[in-house]
This record gives sequence, structure tokens and C-alpha cells, in this order.
Amino acid sequence: MYRLDGDIKLSEHFHISEFVCRDPKDLPGKVFLERELVEKLERFLSLLKMPLVVTSGYRTAKWNRIVGGSPASRHLLGQAADIRMDGHYDNDRMTVFAVNAGFKGIGLYDGFIHLDIRRELSNKGGRSFDLWNLKKK
Repeated sequence: MYRLDGDIKLSEHFHISEFVCRDPKDLPGKVFLERELVEKLERFLSLLKMPLVVTSGYRTAKWNRIVGGSPASRHLLGQAADIRMDGHYDNDRMTVFAVNAGFKGIGLYDGFIHLDIRRELSNKGGRSFDLWNLKKK
């Protein structure tokens, strides 16, 4: 785990500051990140062809509890990102893009999408990814 002191470009479209824990009481912020996550986000972005914003990357255990994250959250391991896009997006299309980019965990929520690079799947249906839809609309 590192404390952020300046910004570092990780890839063509992503900087380390986008993945820093957002806990306002723990500044300048901690970050732990698996490179594979950034690589898959770049692939996803190339399929998406529209801008996206990382709203949550790495989380400390304390911040994860505060925001109501799962105790087994991939955010704790630097293996997950929540993203937001402006405008309307189609759930099925986003799921196909996420799977094609190599994500194994895909969560659809009102206002954002969770993407992660989990190593083990929880679904028993034989899919190559876990998918959950908690959208209310």
C-alpha cells in the first residue's frame, strides 16, 4: 500500500489518483492497485467508445465499512473499480463489453457499474463471470 504524493499516469486514459481511497479523513489517501485492473479498464473503454469516470477504486477496510461495502469486497484488494458514464447505457451492452474486456465480476447499479478481476467465481451456472443487477429502475 502506498500513500499518494503526486499523480502517476498508469495507462493512456487512467491515473493513479482515480483509484485512491476516497476517505476524506485519511488524506492524502492510500492506494493499492493490481495492474490487470487498469489493463482491463482500458480494453473496456476501447469497446465503450465514451468517457467514463472511476468513482471508487481502492478502499481501506475502514472506508469500505463506512460506504457499506461487502466485507469480501475486491476494492480492498485493488481488484475493483466502480465507474460512471454520462447519459443512458444499456445493461446488456455494458455486460458484453465488460465480459469481452475480461472482467469476472460485473455489478449493475443505479448510476454506476462495478467491475472486478476476481479470481474465483460464485455463480454455479457455468458462466465465466459473476453478474448481479441491483438497479431499481
